[in-house]
Amino acid sequence: MEPRQRVILRPAEPGRDFGELATLFTSLEDEPATEAGLLAFYEKEKERVLQAVAEEERGSLPGFYWAEKERAAPEHVFFYLYVKPERRGQGIGGQLYAEMFRALEAGGPRGCASPSGTTAPKAWHSPGGAASVSGGTRLG
Repeated sequence: MEPRQRVILRPAEPGRDFGELATLFTSLEDEPATEAGLLAFYEKEKERVLQAVAEEERGSLPGFYWAEKERAAPEHVFFYLYVKPERRGQGIGGQLYAEMFRALEAGGPRGCASPSGTTAPKAWHSPGGAASVSGGTRLG
């Protein structure tokens, strides 16, 4: 078994990371994502997007989070958080969750939800309020 590599969290860089992010998004979605499509979306919507990747010392990306503030209710957020199966159970997801929640709390959301089919915490608490989260449905 390969020894664990140190992981750092950093914002994804469009020219450097979006190709691999598109591949990871494709594994989460029912339809393929492309680097060009992700770049176009990000350029158009970057004011609503909070995102970061986990990067290993050798440069690979074992995981990421991508959170989008709703247009009509920017205090509400939908997010993706993904860790490659072979890297799960090593604390990467916990690091990504903690960083994502820190970034979201700085923006003061009162609720968040995960798109259907991904894992989300059962509850979200922030200074602005709380909402239950389940399978992509935002309550409260």
